[in-house]
Amino acid sequence: MEIFKRNVTNWAVCDSMTPRIFAKHTGELLPIIKKWLQSAHPYTVRFGLRMLMCFYLEKEFASEINALAASVCSEEYYVNMMQAWYFATALAKQYDSTVPFVEERRLSPWVHNKTIQKAVESFRITAEQKAHLKTLRLNLRRRGAKNEPVLTSKSDSNESKRIEVVAAIIEKNGKILICRRAENKTRALKWEFPGGKLESGETYLEHIPFDLYEMFDEIAVLNGQSLQRKNITLTFEHCENLHNKLIGSPLHVKRILMNIIGNAIKYGKNGGYVKVSVSESGFDEKIPDTVVINITCKDNGIGMGENFMKVMFEPFMQENDHARTFYQGTGLGLAIAKRLTENMNGKIDCVSRKNIGTCFTVSLPFETDNSCECTDRSKVTVGEISLEGLTILLAEDNRLNMEITEFLLTNEGATVIKAWNGKEALELFEQAEPGTFDIILMDLMMPVMSGLETAKNIRALQRPDAKTIPIIAMTANAFSDDVADCKAAGMNEHVSKPLDADKLIETIAKYVSG
Repeated sequence: MEIFKRNVTNWAVCDSMTPRIFAKHTGELLPIIKKWLQSAHPYTVRFGLRMLMCFYLEKEFASEINALAASVCSEEYYVNMMQAWYFATALAKQYDSTVPFVEERRLSPWVHNKTIQKAVESFRITAEQKAHLKTLRLNLRRRGAKNEPVLTSKSDSNESKRIEVVAAIIEKNGKILICRRAENKTRALKWEFPGGKLESGETYLEHIPFDLYEMFDEIAVLNGQSLQRKNITLTFEHCENLHNKLIGSPLHVKRILMNIIGNAIKYGKNGGYVKVSVSESGFDEKIPDTVVINITCKDNGIGMGENFMKVMFEPFMQENDHARTFYQGTGLGLAIAKRLTENMNGKIDCVSRKNIGTCFTVSLPFETDNSCECTDRSKVTVGEISLEGLTILLAEDNRLNMEITEFLLTNEGATVIKAWNGKEALELFEQAEPGTFDIILMDLMMPVMSGLETAKNIRALQRPDAKTIPIIAMTANAFSDDVADCKAAGMNEHVSKPLDADKLIETIAKYVSG
């Protein structure tokens, strides 16, 4: 047990150990597992539950095994997740002996519902059994249920304290995707949370030609569904003789505009408008062929309060009122937009009034491209691998996971189309022209339709790209059974959470290169 305390500090290391010798000594092992389950060390407990799942659910199974697993009571996310995993597997292998634990509600509410969720996603459980399990789900409130991870925190005037709290939740509960990168990797560390730091390391800025008008067209297309859903009109206006052929970092410009315009649509009123206007001013008379592009985004949405506007660019900040709480944002979009703007020596300002609307102005300096010859951006790489020019369908229901993953992918050159559940991902794929998407990244545990179900439905579609488009699973579950389930559903490969940024990029490149 001391070995765990000293060396096993995360779930990945814990789950990588399955000693084969245990299978020959299950009788001697069981008393040791009982001690592990009573440990104060979460990964010792998790390992004990995992050993029960690996070695005691088949020929060694007895009624006491389920009772032993159910006896664990913990506030630790990784323990609760493994407990749910155990019972979902037990339902698949020993259904009759296990289902009473669900029917009689002998598990904590969060573990109870997570067990049902995983069991329903399993191919080893019959349709009749799944139908019965669905009727046993508990209707939990979003906040306050025992053992339910809370992923947001209220506004705090002390920024460093606030970010520390959020970071602690991320580290403890493990439900939020973290992109961590070692210093010796080819790309800089983009996301790190120790010490309360957001987005540590460098931001790679390109210096290449691009067309501002083409970028506006692309942004309009990417927001098309959101605009249609809320009946919002998006217009772009520009002054005469505007220099639209510019030299700069288009990936980051687009990221800034997507955040600002996306927010305007998100918090816009049904039937409202979003107006984007562009003007130009001089940069420095001593430096020829340079301009400042001023982009203004104005809407007639719900607006922001004066107090929130003082902290709106701080990471994880969200206005604490009913109107904005309804939309469930992460509080990262504006912080990212401001950081990128400052990295490009620009500035960002905002004016807003409650229930009247908001107006953002972004001013960025550029060189003008007098050659009017744009570089083939598909050949531009960052580091050893480039996602330049790819269009990725990203299905993820956790908003912070989505925010971070989207940032990672767009920062490497990809265009990301977001889906918040499996059903939405399926519909986006069906409605898009064949060949629109280069690859699909799919979280497995999503509401409405799981990642496994979505993958199966995509593969069943009668269109040329349905059988060939790469589908990559993103999951915290990396056991052999889960990998087999992904393959059976038609997925090409899986990447494990917490996400390794380089691994994700390399996996994508493997399926889309050449």
